[in-house]
Amino acid sequence: MTVIPFPSVRFSDDDLAVFERIASPMLKRGLWAAVRRDTAPGHDRMVVEIPEVPKPLFTFERGRGGRYRLLLHEHDGGVYEIGRGTEATECLAIWDRTPRPGERGAM
Repeated sequence: MTVIPFPSVRFSDDDLAVFERIASPMLKRGLWAAVRRDTAPGHDRMVVEIPEVPKPLFTFERGRGGRYRLLLHEHDGGVYEIGRGTEATECLAIWDRTPRPGERGAM
């Protein structure tokens, strides 16, 4: 049997499910215009575009070391890291509105 290793730069199915849970309502409400995936040998990225803005506003990426980053692209060209982590949920916590155990609204 041959085992093909999963590249550490690629989003896993779980990573994509976490991102989809956040992105879907944003797209449905029209707050985000589009999300596109950009995959290369050194990264895997989800690029978020908003209505009537020609450049991406956010980039969620997984790099060579398997770490995640969430970047904000300012209109003046500045790029700021607004999230990071060893897991997608940790990196995207700034957007995640799912109640945690012990928080109001949690089951």
